Amino acid sequence: MNRKQRRAGARTLTARGANTETVVSMGKALELGADYHRAGRLAEAAAVYRKILSVEPTNAHALHLLGLVHHQNGDSETALGLIGQALAQEADYPEARNNLGSALDTLGRTEEAIAEYRRALESRPEFGDAWNNLGNALRRSGKPEEAIVCFEQARRHSPYLAHAPANLGGALRELGRTDEAIAAYRQAVEMAPDFTDFRVLLGDALAARSASSGVLRLGMDLLSPLRSADLA
Repeated sequence: MNRKQRRAGARTLTARGANTETVVSMGKALELGADYHRAGRLAEAAAVYRKILSVEPTNAHALHLLGLVHHQNGDSETALGLIGQALAQEADYPEARNNLGSALDTLGRTEEAIAEYRRALESRPEFGDAWNNLGNALRRSGKPEEAIVCFEQARRHSPYLAHAPANLGGALRELGRTDEAIAAYRQAVEMAPDFTDFRVLLGDALAARSASSGVLRLGMDLLSPLRSADLA
């Protein structure tokens, strides 16, 4: 726990339940909000974060997480403001940097997003999500070779992140490296067998390889009579 978190934990607020009121520390309140957030109960998470901010308006964690709720709800402009405030309070906050990059990316501000992802990785070089996001942004910027390096780093640092090999497969296919792409897609499918999109990507790559092989065989068949005639 860092100094800011300890200071936040020393303050208290009143949390209202259905029939009770409970005085809780800021740290416990943040945990409650995060629990709601992870469960997808975004409105309840936002209510907790706002309650924290009513007591401590400069709480970097509440500002960041409330900004993330807005981003997830499609309001990335508001998210930029809130996450920016969080970073003004705590500049070395890689999760906030990564999510600021994601909000910028959503708004089409790709170069700014790339800069934020890189800053997040300066703070935490093993941050797999930031590597994956940076790879996606670079790929959209027409830099698949650089994106591949990022996706490989994401796979290395976050072996649970199934989107990393799937995104790697996409970058490899852009470069015509279909066999390597298929191997990457297979890994993604193995990691998340119920995620249909990965199966579709794998099937498409397999079909492309099969079609390419068929065209090659057809070309050989067409050339063989000419070669026979030349020899006659």
